[in-house]
Amino acid sequence: MKINELEDLLGVSGATVRYYEEQGLVTPSRSENGYRDYTDEEVRLFQKIIILRKLGIGVAEIRDLIEHKADLHEVLEHNVERLRIQQTEIASAIEMCEELDAEAADFAVIDSPKYLKSIYEAEQEGTRFAETKEISPRQLNFAITLLGALCGMAIPQNNRYSEHGNDPIPADIRANRKEGDEYDTIGDVLRKGGIRKAIVIVTAILLGLYLLVNGLFRWWGVFPN
Repeated sequence: MKINELEDLLGVSGATVRYYEEQGLVTPSRSENGYRDYTDEEVRLFQKIIILRKLGIGVAEIRDLIEHKADLHEVLEHNVERLRIQQTEIASAIEMCEELDAEAADFAVIDSPKYLKSIYEAEQEGTRFAETKEISPRQLNFAITLLGALCGMAIPQNNRYSEHGNDPIPADIRANRKEGDEYDTIGDVLRKGGIRKAIVIVTAILLGLYLLVNGLFRWWGVFPN
């Protein structure tokens, strides 16, 4: 069976099929021209994977099942416990939503101390609500900037950042150094030119030369492995 036929049969995209293959769940054979050719056994395996994923079972757990490192009964039992916790969370949230809707005419008159106290007391008794551990774009941007620094990637910045600090993160994932500052992406710097463009280019060239020379020395055995 070809991949397009498998997509139609399973009702999933080719990207999903390839993802499961990349995760090592299925390893299809290939025809002489290099195209994937799925056997009936592999098709049934995909069907089982889709079923378990629809039930909320993780890829790692499914991999363990396929490799006979886990017991199906235990995996399903654990998943049922997880689903029951989610069910309890949803039921608690529904109950409070209905109570809030009955008592508060609009947002301005919500009795916040009362309901927050009720939530915290319920959580102390074991009830779970949705988490409120948020991360702002500023925090995420700082983490990305720090990660870039640890990887040796300089991130030039300027002072154009203004009132949109907590808007949805743009596609290029901008980062800011401090409140009120926004950085230019490497692409912005290269388009604008100036001294920072020269610094970025020189840094990239020096880094590339270092990696090249280091790699050649190791290849020639100058440096011990």
